[in-house]
Amino acid sequence: MGMHTAIYTRISNDPTGHQLGVTRQLEDCRALADRLGWEVAAHFDDNDLSAFTGKTRPGFEAMLDAMKRSEFDALICWHPDRLYRSMKDLERLIEVADAAGVAIRSVNGGDLDLSNSSGRMLARILGSVARQESEHKGERQRRANIQRAEAGSWWSSQRCFGYTQDAEPIEPEASMIRQAAADVLAGTSLRAIARAWNESGVPNSVYRRRRCTTGAALTRDGHRRRQGTQRAARAERPTQAAAAQPPIRRVAVLSRQGDRAG
Repeated sequence: MGMHTAIYTRISNDPTGHQLGVTRQLEDCRALADRLGWEVAAHFDDNDLSAFTGKTRPGFEAMLDAMKRSEFDALICWHPDRLYRSMKDLERLIEVADAAGVAIRSVNGGDLDLSNSSGRMLARILGSVARQESEHKGERQRRANIQRAEAGSWWSSQRCFGYTQDAEPIEPEASMIRQAAADVLAGTSLRAIARAWNESGVPNSVYRRRRCTTGAALTRDGHRRRQGTQRAARAERPTQAAAAQPPIRRVAVLSRQGDRAG
């Protein structure tokens, strides 16, 4: 009888929601399973979800649960850093995979033999390297944010709701933000505004539905990507940076507490 394998795919950022990255990973993992003569029994996926932040990954959790139940004999991922970047997640994986006798293969990272000390050591080294890469990337990004804040410049990796990529107001989004700011000041809840925006049929700048469960839904597009710049602006040159921001974007501060809660 051949091996039954599961496949795990993950990508940290998928702003369009088209799942192109995880689809490429899945294709390569299936090709590896074919070369090994293994039957794919399950596919677990975490699209648009980081393995570094510590947030719960539903696909990863479901994979561990299925592994505990011995629903597959092996696991294939595209690279070990798709599987884990947190040492806590790695230790959980080691415990479960070792107990279940699950073999782990990757398309671009070799094999992980978690049944012996040398294999576990290698997995921990790879995990440490992956985590350092994420932390170092964050350091570079934070320094770049400080530089932009000092210059009072506009920058966004994705188009902010209400603006073109060149920081020009765009309709009807700009009018929606102006009205939302007035509504908030008049006492309307952020949840009610987000619900009304959902019902309007106008998509946000990354074509996802706004969630009405928290105040973060209203300003996630602009505020989350600007948190590093805002912190730097407050610490370095708060007056200059605030003056350089287009007026519409200041609605983001109205839901700072809600955004942190989200």
